[in-house]
Amino acid sequence: MSKKWKVKNHAATTPPPRQRRSRWLTLALIAVAAAAAISIGIWLVQRSQPAPLTTGAAPGEAASSPVDGPRLALDQDLFDYGDVKLNSTIETEINVKNIGDEVLALAESPRVELVEGC
Repeated sequence: MSKKWKVKNHAATTPPPRQRRSRWLTLALIAVAAAAAISIGIWLVQRSQPAPLTTGAAPGEAASSPVDGPRLALDQDLFDYGDVKLNSTIETEINVKNIGDEVLALAESPRVELVEGC
């Protein structure tokens, strides 16, 4: 009695081990590069955003302890205008007070952040 064994030709269906390793290495390098690019992008976005203004006191109140240097206090730090039509002009008056012990200098055009859709 003789048995017939079927032998599959694996050489035709799978690449040699060296090619398989180079594919994994290429995929790993792409994944590391993508993770690095995402990390750098997040860092750049966070770096470009200014630090929030904090006075240490409630709006409209002066700080209870003396402060070294200039210190900004606003009577209101959040303005909600409700639904506003596109291309509408809104004017707001903001009262600024220096509660520090040195001169406070403001930029000619201070940066104002507009948050849409909230």
